[in-house]
Amino acid sequence: MKMNVNEVFYLLNDELCETLKGEILLGDDLIIWNYDINKDINMIDDDGITEEEVEIFSSEEILQEAHHHDIKLIQEIMILNDVKNKWYFTEPTLNNTTIICDFFLLD
Repeated sequence: MKMNVNEVFYLLNDELCETLKGEILLGDDLIIWNYDINKDINMIDDDGITEEEVEIFSSEEILQEAHHHDIKLIQEIMILNDVKNKWYFTEPTLNNTTIICDFFLLD
């Protein structure tokens, strides 16, 4: 079924609010996904990684892993809920401790 941006945002929020490493925000005509290592450091241990071990990994690796994890979940929920719209996911933008990705409707 075709859904507008608001409908998809609320669907994702309902389905994934406890599962995402980052957070999603509703923009004017897009959805923004972001992840901040400093804010969400306790969520890194999904794979048994402790806070002491975090220092072994670069912040870029942690940010990229969070992005890959969450975008995969978002796309799976869209497929499972038969969201027919075409969505464009931008390349992620990284800085030292955060990563941001936008996605919006193409049709």
